[in-house]
Amino acid sequence: MSNPPTNQNVSLLVTLFNKLSQVQSKHHLNDALKQIAKLISCECIFVFCISKATKQVRLRHLSLGYSIDVPKLEHALNHSNSFHHLFMKQNSKCVGDRVFTDVATLSVEEKSLLEVLNITSLLLLPMVTFQGQRYLFGAINQVGQQEWQQESIQLLELSASFISIWEERDRLSHEYKKAENYSHELLYRLPLACAQVSGKNKLTLYNHAAEELLKIKEWQPLVSLVRADDTGILLDTLGLVRGGC
Repeated sequence: MSNPPTNQNVSLLVTLFNKLSQVQSKHHLNDALKQIAKLISCECIFVFCISKATKQVRLRHLSLGYSIDVPKLEHALNHSNSFHHLFMKQNSKCVGDRVFTDVATLSVEEKSLLEVLNITSLLLLPMVTFQGQRYLFGAINQVGQQEWQQESIQLLELSASFISIWEERDRLSHEYKKAENYSHELLYRLPLACAQVSGKNKLTLYNHAAEELLKIKEWQPLVSLVRADDTGILLDTLGLVRGGC
């Protein structure tokens, strides 16, 4: 049985992921990959997306500041039969679950594809799937040979799990922004006076028709648009609408 990662390294990862969870930027994620690379003693960590249709990989993230010929790296992975089992769905009874670490087992042609990139040490995890998305995580060294320690592999596996969640959150964030922009555009195009009201009954968004008809301003209290005698009726109506009655 392999030994688990040290508590110190796991704590460092948790701290790093906690900070990363507060931001949603590719730059911050690439910087995190750079820090994880130092933790597992490698030069670079990369994240590839795997196409469901073609089973081809495409680079998505790379350790910040690391320079490599990305098209050649993609070509090396996509045209080496030794890596294709990693792009398939995991099955505990098949070779697809095995982590790749031994460059020496590659064919002469496959080795030459890596030698062009000066890669002498390569670590690849089996495909990670999350919410329908497929990812390939790996680490490389371009100088000197390295025997990948079990702790390094396990730390990369932990990182892969978190980054998959981060990726899904990023995807949902973009979907939410698209839906929000669409709803705003729809609101602006409506010929009727329409406005969006906050939980504190202040106007947060309104279209041109509402601005022209009601002469309203952003964050203006909604009750300021009606007579004092009608305030109670307005608030009761809002309560009924928000309550779903």
